[in-house]
This record gives sequence, C-alpha cells and structure tokens, in this order.
Amino acid sequence: AGEVVETPMSAQLAQKVKRLTQGLAFLKCYIPYINNYMTAQRTLNALKSSRSAVRDLIKAGEADPSAGGHDLASFLISPVQRIPRYELLFKEMLKVTPLDHSTRPVIEACFTSVRAVAQVINSRARDSDNVEQFYAVATDLGLINEDFLLPWRRFERQGPVIFHPVPTTPAATATPRRDSKPAEESQELFLFTDCIVTATRKRRHRAPPRFEPIEQISLDYVFAELGRSLGVTLAEGDDAIETEDFVVAITPEPLDAALMARRPQFEQARVLSFTAPSKADARAWVDAINSRATHTINKRLTFGKATLSPPSSRGGDDQTSQHTPQNAVREE
Repeated sequence: AGEVVETPMSAQLAQKVKRLTQGLAFLKCYIPYINNYMTAQRTLNALKSSRSAVRDLIKAGEADPSAGGHDLASFLISPVQRIPRYELLFKEMLKVTPLDHSTRPVIEACFTSVRAVAQVINSRARDSDNVEQFYAVATDLGLINEDFLLPWRRFERQGPVIFHPVPTTPAATATPRRDSKPAEESQELFLFTDCIVTATRKRRHRAPPRFEPIEQISLDYVFAELGRSLGVTLAEGDDAIETEDFVVAITPEPLDAALMARRPQFEQARVLSFTAPSKADARAWVDAINSRATHTINKRLTFGKATLSPPSSRGGDDQTSQHTPQNAVREE
C-alpha cells in the first residue's frame, strides 16, 4: 500500500463536508415537495393536454436564455434527485478514500447522515403514496367524509370474497338446518389500519363510488380464523387448516392481547363467514386481520380507549353508529 498523502486540500474538504453534515437536517424540507411530485406531474400533464395557453407559457419559459436549455421537467425533478445524488457522491468518495486518511471519518459521518435523511424521505414518500391510495379507495366506497377520512387511518388490502350468511352464535353454526339455503353473496372486503369494511360492487358505475358499503367494523372487536365456523382453527390447529374459508368474529366487548392469543369462542360473538378465491388468500386475510387487530388493541390499551363504539348487529336499529359508515348500512 502506498503512503497516504495529506494536502491542504484535505483540511478544506473536511471543513466543507462537516458544514454540509451540520446542515443535513434542513434537507428534510424536501419531503413535502417529493411527496407531491407525482401529483404535480399528473396535474401539469393534464393542464398541458387540455389548455393551449399553458403549453404556450411553458414553451416560452423553456426558450428563455435563463433556463439554460433545460425544460420544465428537468427543473421539477431536480429536487427529487438531489438527496440520492448526495448519497451516491459520498459513497463514491468513500471508495477512493484510504481507511487511514484524515478525511475518512468526516466523509463516513456525512454519508451516514445523508443515508438516514434519504430513508426518512423514502418512508414519508411511501406514506404519502398510501394516503393517496387510501383516498382513492375511500372514493370508490363513497366514504369521503370526516368520519371515515381519519388522519391515522391507512389502507391495507382489499379483495373479492363470497359472503355466507350464518346464525348469530358460533354454537349454532355447527348444526345448520338441512332445509335452509341461505343466499351467498359476492362482496369486496377492505382492510384498513383500524377497521374492516364490507361492500358490494355496483353493477353499473361510470364514475365512483364503485362499491356500496355494508358495514364498518372496528378492529378493537375482531379476530379472524380459518374455516367455515368459529373454533375450527382451535380444534385442528393452525397448520392443519388448508381452506379457502375464513370467519371474522365480532365480539361484544373490546379484546385485549391475551384474548387475541387464545382466540376464544364468545357465546355472543357475531360471525361473518367468507370464502376467498384461494387457500393462500384466506390465510393472508386471517394473518392480516389478526396482525392489524393486535396492533389496534395494543394502541387502545396504551391510550386507554377503543377507537370506535361497540358493534351492533348488521342491519340493526343503530344504523348511524360509528361502528358502521354513516348512511352506509344496507337495509335488509
């Protein structure tokens, strides 16, 4: 290995890198811009497509000598690319800086800080994408109101299911009447961070909403199991169950972590029975619902109260309860 050469430039570089490191916190001001970048691009493209005056204004600005030959798109994306460029710059600097060079600790510290800022920005960008997706799903459900669009609520997953009407109590599900043929129904199941929404797809929809909400259920009162009736998972074991069927049990009182772990049979629990498109989908629904329910329960126990009021029966008298979307429970 050759001898490490220290020059006056080394000290100057170290000072500049230190100053940059001290100011890295200000790079977080890029977060709102980056989060809104894709929306801004779509809006700009829509305006350019529909208004000739906007196209002419942009063309005139790009032709101005002060633009330096750059178009509007290159200016708009520059702040988005700035943080990744800093990260790449210091990564490359570390590759060519000897381990025992005096500037290496400073460069390493700056690289670590830049990468941390980049991770924060990426995390906020993902959350912004989820907010946009959440709003789109709420639009599809026709739930654009202050009761549903809560600041902490995010969209998790959705998918088609077949709903099977079952008796109210789990005990009755084991011996269904032979002459009874309850009507099955194609539904769409939506999971959010703190609730479940069941809905039916509208047959004719040229514009949102595309779904008709049936019921909104707080995850404070919910646990899910594989099988057509409550208690099958406990009897046969999680690993023994391979089925497209799963149930969502709605308990009369808020659950806690201990009850979730045991997944008890509640005599008064209301059971919603579904069939997913595949065994993998059924398993994914059960895992996702129980995971989010556990998170919601832990959050409630931390802050001391349930997120929504106690559940009421589907199609019951209390159709304006917070447990269901306002004016969204279908008359049956």
